[in-house]
Amino acid sequence: MIVRESGVGSRESVGRRTARFVARLARREDGVVTVLVALSMVALLGFVALVVDAGVLYVNRTQLQKAVDSAALAGAYDIGINSSSAGDASIYAASNGVSQLTGNQAATTFASGDSWTVSAKRTVPLIFAPILGIKNSVVTASATAINSPINGVPGSNLMPYAVWGGNSPVGLNTGATVDYRDNGWVDANVKPGPCGNNGSPPCNANWTSDSNDFKGFLRIDSGTIYQNGNVVSSGGNATGQEPIGDDGGTTTICDHVRLGTPGIFPVIGSGSGNGHVDLTIVGFIAVQMNPVRTCGGPQGMSNPFTGTVVNMTTWNGKVGGSTNSNFPVVRVLKIWQ
Repeated sequence: MIVRESGVGSRESVGRRTARFVARLARREDGVVTVLVALSMVALLGFVALVVDAGVLYVNRTQLQKAVDSAALAGAYDIGINSSSAGDASIYAASNGVSQLTGNQAATTFASGDSWTVSAKRTVPLIFAPILGIKNSVVTASATAINSPINGVPGSNLMPYAVWGGNSPVGLNTGATVDYRDNGWVDANVKPGPCGNNGSPPCNANWTSDSNDFKGFLRIDSGTIYQNGNVVSSGGNATGQEPIGDDGGTTTICDHVRLGTPGIFPVIGSGSGNGHVDLTIVGFIAVQMNPVRTCGGPQGMSNPFTGTVVNMTTWNGKVGGSTNSNFPVVRVLKIWQ
């Protein structure tokens, strides 16, 4: 029948239309994916460009910071020595690729003019940002270095011997020879010595201990030892406890002699105690130690241990100490901020 044939023809027409629709839909999805991929690539390239330019800025900022750090340290090193801080800071900055400083002057941290501050800036050409119209960016850096009398020394870095400095003048000027250990007990290690048992002079008012048990050795516990009031106990005869032999490091007398480096010693201002000796630290001094017998020198344990007072600047110590007119204090040089 014609009606039935028309029905078959209608079903075939619907199938063809469905196929064409599916084909068009597939073509449209391909287009959408292409657009999404293109947009994703733009975002990805933008992110890569941001990372690259940020890396360039970071590297330049790090280089600039190192330059001003070294310049600040160079300027601070001259404090109290000469008036070349500004010039030396500029020289060190230039040697690290910074030809012009935006700041180069003295600063105050604990005492007037005990620090030197330096600042600089650098214009950095960018790699990808010019696509967005940003050709360069500016990085800045600043640093302050301090040159201060030492206020505290880690116990592990301190030579555990007392240099007497309780009376003025004490003879601790640069170049002076000092005894820091003597088998003569109190009378040899404290100058002038305490009154004798009969109370006869010379008497030292800064020594009130009734003990004679002091050869110069101290018992220094771990932690930081501070000036101006820190009290430590003497070590008596300290048999087997003194840091004399070479241990291959930097902590014994022989280590310092071998390396040619001075040691940091506490300066003692007074002694007190009933039946023992408590010693009050008033500052720190640097001493270039002479060889003892263990280090190939002539002095044995029965002889005084001697050394020469020298100027010293270190990085390992607490800043903010005070000067002392009786001896050249150890100074600390470090980046403060």
